[in-house]
Amino acid sequence: MNNEAAGAVKVTDDVKAHIIDLVKHKDILWKVKSRGYKLDAEKSAAYLEISNQVNELHSLSLKGEDIQNIFKNLKDSYMRRLKSAKKAMGNTGDGAKSKKREDKFIFADELEFLLENESDLDISRRVLGMGSQDLYSSSAQKSPVESDSQRPLSTASTLSLSSAVEDDLDDAFNNEIHTPIRKRRREQRSSRADEELASVLRTLAEENKKNKYEHFADEVACCLKTVEDRNPTLALDMKRQIQEVCYNFEKKSLDLL
Repeated sequence: MNNEAAGAVKVTDDVKAHIIDLVKHKDILWKVKSRGYKLDAEKSAAYLEISNQVNELHSLSLKGEDIQNIFKNLKDSYMRRLKSAKKAMGNTGDGAKSKKREDKFIFADELEFLLENESDLDISRRVLGMGSQDLYSSSAQKSPVESDSQRPLSTASTLSLSSAVEDDLDDAFNNEIHTPIRKRRREQRSSRADEELASVLRTLAEENKKNKYEHFADEVACCLKTVEDRNPTLALDMKRQIQEVCYNFEKKSLDLL
């Protein structure tokens, strides 16, 4: 098992897995659409809270900054490998798929939730009719929160949209007979729109699957809040034990115990 040092502290893979799990449940630390994503003070407080939980469970002395750096290194390694694997698959086909399985990042499954940011960007591009693009390449060139929808339409795009609108208005008000070229052009536009809509619906369906445990999580959160209102100290102990139980069962599922 590989170790890395955060100051004088050695961080094992078990600790890294625990850090990933705790960060995953704090949207402000990774989810671009989170309201607190750009609030440095809140993020620092969240990393400090995670460091306290990790230190207590693993008998370490990590700081909030250490947790932030460890997660950043894991995230960067994951996205870099993902980009490299995608590029290899595009260049060499099935052979690259086999290589991708062999070189799979040890925390690939645990960090898969990070792709939600990429999925959000992909939906925006499809809805705007921009087509399928290499998200990982574009992410390296601009900020994750930057969207192509913020850019002004080019002259060519404006002319294309104007032409499409004029065609539809001509058909609606003048009852023109479709020429083969115009009919084919309309069918192509309709086909592209159907494909983009189907893609968005598939993505939304996947998101709904991810939310199947939200009701249970809300119940636990409500119970924790009730206890906190009555006894804040007891609530802290309850929260710690819940996190410990979740972490232990996650380790069991990975055959780490």
